[in-house]
Amino acid sequence: YGEGDGWKCALCTCDNDWSLRACAVCEAGERPERVEPVPHGALLRQLQRTFRFMRDSDMRAFDPSPLVEACRDLGLHFRVTAQNDSSEFLDKLLERLEREAGGAAGAAV
Repeated sequence: YGEGDGWKCALCTCDNDWSLRACAVCEAGERPERVEPVPHGALLRQLQRTFRFMRDSDMRAFDPSPLVEACRDLGLHFRVTAQNDSSEFLDKLLERLEREAGGAAGAAV
């Protein structure tokens, strides 16, 4: 993140400068924590791992934490661990998977 980066208030959806800790408009929204990017391909690997477990495992429980962690920088309005809009999550998930699976070949199409 550079000095000119901003953040969107979760309460009033106004854009703010990263130097501000609270929203300049509503003064109630707080600046989110910075999210480091997830390595390319991590989301696809974790999704494959999850589906493989559901298909082949005899275990009764599964820890989805690595998949949740791989979703942290999808660009959702709220943290990935918070309640988000399901259609927004699906759209961003599919966009990311398309980029990861397609790579340079997908960008040329």
